[in-house]
Amino acid sequence: MVRFDLIGVPIGMGGGHHGTREAPVALRDAGLVSMLLSDGHQVRDLGDVDVDHVDRTEQAEGAIDQGILEATTRACHQARRLTMDSIQSGGFPITIGGDHSLAAGSLAGIAAARRLQDRDAPGLLWFDAHADLNTAETTPTGNLHGMSGAALLGWKVPGLSEVVGTDGIYHRHQAAFLAPRDMDAGEQRHMDSGQMLHVTHDHIKSDGVVHSVGKATERATAGTSSFALSFDVDVIDPSDAPGVDTAVHGGPKLDVVLDAVRQISSHDGLIGVDVVEFNPINDRDDMTLGSTIEVIRMIAHSITERASGRS
Repeated sequence: MVRFDLIGVPIGMGGGHHGTREAPVALRDAGLVSMLLSDGHQVRDLGDVDVDHVDRTEQAEGAIDQGILEATTRACHQARRLTMDSIQSGGFPITIGGDHSLAAGSLAGIAAARRLQDRDAPGLLWFDAHADLNTAETTPTGNLHGMSGAALLGWKVPGLSEVVGTDGIYHRHQAAFLAPRDMDAGEQRHMDSGQMLHVTHDHIKSDGVVHSVGKATERATAGTSSFALSFDVDVIDPSDAPGVDTAVHGGPKLDVVLDAVRQISSHDGLIGVDVVEFNPINDRDDMTLGSTIEVIRMIAHSITERASGRS
């Protein structure tokens, strides 16, 4: 039976708002763990990493705040250790955030554990309205949640690259971005030059979920048997998920996203997930809370079904 290891990373400094740090407690208070248990899953709740919450100081436009950088890297190192331990002990890590900067730790831990086991390094599937491929040289905001993808794929990002390390790197030719629709100029340059697959929402609408997700998982497992999923709640259209830091209209509705998540999670190669950027402060009538819980339950359900041979 699959053991899901739930890891909370209550961090919000990496985005423009601090509200995402409230997401792990909001999800637990809404009964996430009890729901997963009642669904028949084995769950080990590892609690939250310790995060030193730091307020942004006055900085030049686009500059990275040093205090936030140091606090974020400390939290990411903890997340890295926990996901690494989960993989090594036979678990399936589900990291809940928290802003997307945490992925530099959570996903690096997954890749590092695979390499430590002398197994092929995993690919990467990034399901997000944004690519998060900025670096210190390209970012217009200085927000670290827009740089974790770059760090994981080998671009130099202060602090985050040190968290990722050489053993936590993902190869660009094994990376797929699903449904991004808001990229800065520097991110677009990285996307165009970096060998990654880019499947837009327009592609999903024209080609269908099955074909589009199939292309993404095929790329994420090109030459490898495993991949990790980074799921940003803001990929869902704000009409179904308004409670995020950086909402972008024109995205897939919740039912389409759930279909995609079902297909991704039914793939034998998926070995770990993070679910990030839910901001309870920006939510309306618990819409995003409900959407986020549905996504996590779908992930767990599909993985358990595939493990039991019923998918």
